[in-house]
Amino acid sequence: MTSLKKRIEIAKESAKITGVKFQNDFKLDELKNLKLVLFVDVLLFIPTHEKAQLFELFYDKLENSGIIFIKDTLKSNSIRFRYTSVEEKIKLKFGVYGENVKAHLHYAGKEEFVEMLTKTGFELIEIAEENHLIYPGIFIIAQK
Repeated sequence: MTSLKKRIEIAKESAKITGVKFQNDFKLDELKNLKLVLFVDVLLFIPTHEKAQLFELFYDKLENSGIIFIKDTLKSNSIRFRYTSVEEKIKLKFGVYGENVKAHLHYAGKEEFVEMLTKTGFELIEIAEENHLIYPGIFIIAQK
């Protein structure tokens, strides 16, 4: 099973538990001229090299001046990050995202996101680090 197919199966399993409607009736090679691509709280489950591949893939699928929006957990040395990473490991252990979801956590720091996106060709429009009391996050808006 390819990595993408495996990730789709994991998403379907998680959707059953969370009640989110999962729809995957499109063919990836048919996508083109996208205006916006959202990555919200999913990149932490994807290894770094696969994140870079995803950014390259969707860079090619975006129309000129298309936007990529990222909201994810920010890797850091903070107590907030340590709390969040332990919480996510517990959720995985107890099957919160699905019984068969045995993903590993692959957090990225601000510099890693910047490097992957700029190497792909994106222009960084906005980067905001979330200063919420518990959850460390990053918001990134980048443009083709």
